[in-house]
Order: sequence, then C-alpha cells, then structure tokens
Amino acid sequence: IQKEGTDGEPVPYMAALYSDDDGEHWQFGTTFSDRSTICQMAEVWENDAMLIYCNTFVEGHVRVEAFSNDNGHTFKTP
Repeated sequence: IQKEGTDGEPVPYMAALYSDDDGEHWQFGTTFSDRSTICQMAEVWENDAMLIYCNTFVEGHVRVEAFSNDNGHTFKTP
C-alpha cells in the first residue's frame, strides 16, 4: 500500500490482506513499520500451528524478515 510522505509523494509500505471467513470479507493487517518494497510471504505450518513469514526490503536495500502468528493481523521482526 502507499501512504503520503512528508513531501506529498507516495511512500510504499508492506501490509498483509487477510480473511477470517474463508474469503467472504478481506481486511488490511497493520503496515510494516519501515518503508518497504518487494515483499514475499509464505504460510508455514508446523504441527497445528501456522506462521506467516514475510521477506521484504526496506530503504537502503536492506532485507528484513518478519513473522505473524495471528493470521497476518500484525508482524514482528525476530
């Protein structure tokens, strides 16, 4: 998604879209705290626990990994 920067120009941020009702309705999770681009996500299952992994780039071309254990509502860095 894009937010407006201080100079009025759009600023990209990573956010997850999630559905809690099998795709009937969709919501945005919280945006990633840093400007971010090029985001890849994967759903990872271990036993009965699901984790969403996000690999994104922030300003300066630094790679950041983040994880969500609440279906994409929020993401935390390790």
